[in-house]
Amino acid sequence: LSQYIDGLSENWPLDQREFLTESLLPENQGILPLLEHVAWQTPLPIALDLVRNQALIDHTDTVRELVIPVLAAYSRQDPYWPIELAHWIGKNARHGSVHTFLGSAHCPPLEEPAEFAHVVAEFSRKVVNV
Repeated sequence: LSQYIDGLSENWPLDQREFLTESLLPENQGILPLLEHVAWQTPLPIALDLVRNQALIDHTDTVRELVIPVLAAYSRQDPYWPIELAHWIGKNARHGSVHTFLGSAHCPPLEEPAEFAHVVAEFSRKVVNV
C-alpha cells in the first residue's frame, strides 16, 4: 500500500491514467476522457486519503448487521473488486441480493448505463414492496 501511495504522490495525476484505462473494457475506452476530467479535479490529498481509508476499513460486521435490503451490483470483469465479494455480500446481508454485469469492468453505471438504470429501478421497486 505504501508503495502505491508513494507512486500516486510522485506521479499525480499521470499514473491515474493507467488505473482509469484498466477501469474500462476496451470497447468502452471512449468514456476515458470523462473519467480523466473528473479524476484531474480530485486534489491529491483527497485521493491519498481515499486510498488509505479503503485499505483500512472493514465493513464485514456492518454488512451482517444491515436490516435494509442490499444490492451488491458488481461486474464480472472488474479488475479491482472480485465478483466473489458481491456473492459474499449477497449471502451475508440479511436481505442481500446480487446482480452481475457482464459488459463492463469497474464502471457499470458508465459502461452499461441502460442495464444499470434498469437493475437499480427493479431493486428499488422490490424494496418499496417489501
